[in-house]
Amino acid sequence: MAQAEPDEWTVVGRNNRPRRTHTEKPAAAAAAAPPAAAADAAPAATTARLPGWGGGASASAGSKRRSPPTEAAGAAAPKRASSHSQNHRPGRRREREPPPSAAAAARGADGTSDDDDGDDRSRERRCALHLGRVREAAAEVARSDMWRGLRAVMASAGGGAERAEGEKTEAEAAAAEGGNGNGSGSSGNGHGGFPWASVSELVVYGLGSLEDSRVSRHQAALATLLASPEVLPRVARRAAEVAARAEARAAEGAEDDGGGEEAAAAAAAAAARDDDGAADPPPRPPPPRGGLVAYDPCFSRVDRRVLARLGARPLPRDERCARRAAAPAALFYLPHLEVRLTELLLAANWTRARLRRTAILSNAFSAHAERLAAPASLRGGGPGGDEVWRLPALVAAGALAERPVPEAAYGVPSAFNDAALHTFCDVSDAAFEAAGVPDGDDDDDDE
Repeated sequence: MAQAEPDEWTVVGRNNRPRRTHTEKPAAAAAAAPPAAAADAAPAATTARLPGWGGGASASAGSKRRSPPTEAAGAAAPKRASSHSQNHRPGRRREREPPPSAAAAARGADGTSDDDDGDDRSRERRCALHLGRVREAAAEVARSDMWRGLRAVMASAGGGAERAEGEKTEAEAAAAEGGNGNGSGSSGNGHGGFPWASVSELVVYGLGSLEDSRVSRHQAALATLLASPEVLPRVARRAAEVAARAEARAAEGAEDDGGGEEAAAAAAAAAARDDDGAADPPPRPPPPRGGLVAYDPCFSRVDRRVLARLGARPLPRDERCARRAAAPAALFYLPHLEVRLTELLLAANWTRARLRRTAILSNAFSAHAERLAAPASLRGGGPGGDEVWRLPALVAAGALAERPVPEAAYGVPSAFNDAALHTFCDVSDAAFEAAGVPDGDDDDDDE
């Protein structure tokens, strides 16, 4: 029997993983091998390949590849090929550990996560990245047929989105002279078309994380286009102030997530407490109103920075969508918001005066009503509590004007599908009464 030569291929480690070794087998060990093993120990051709490797010929003609003994080879050779195909990738044994780059991005220099006290420079880089992406998305939205269709729908609802503040539309002029009083046109109560130029606040609920979702970035881009001087001039003025402050704070190296005004109001309330920490401070001043505001519970600190640079004020707390429409008019943008949350918004504005100054851009109410009328309806036993009944009641009574946004091919199909603009300014008192909307006193929530 020939003595084993050095520099041979053997199988070592777990799962019969092939490794290279330079050990020499003693002659006695080679002589003790079974005959089949001795036959298998003959040198292989230089073009032979070890199962599971793609390595081709040996680097030197003197190098030889040998197989393990027969009893191991017969049972493990097929498994050796498949097991190595699963384990030859670098870092296989550390697959449960996050890659160093991902760990560095997710945690700051002091080991804390991004939502705690991570590296501010990392967040600023990510803010710049996603800010650029939202602005690119805004350019894409502005060129789309969907945006042109939405502008046409807004013009139909208010007699032109670009009209100057205080200018009356034909519908408003007809209303002043006495309208037709039906639920589909002017109600004869002097409200007429929706006054887009008077909208003081644009509220966005359910936007999602701009870091995690391309759809969310395109929906945020639409919000910035709506908050432009050509569409909602009063909102645009306030948004420009928020964006300028955020840019100035960023230039100074200080963080500004757009919620400074709400934080200042909270600080003023805390400072007004008695010196002994009495539990009966003066009433907390209401948060400032107006401009572009947004809320989603999944907003990260980077999301809030991006929104502030875009002119939006992220709300510091969850309002449960129960925000009253600001006077003189407000637009709510609810991209694919759950119907129960839409119901909470309607409940907060469930008077005729508030609804008439409210416009809602969301999924079509009629589609929601059809789904709620199914056997597995969310409506439950009737009005009251958290049950959804106001939305179907408005649709059934015709106490709203629903104008679908034309669906056109868009690069992100799930961003704006099933969208419709809902207004209530032209609804008659009779239709409101049929829907169960009380008259009520209007306590204006000015900006």
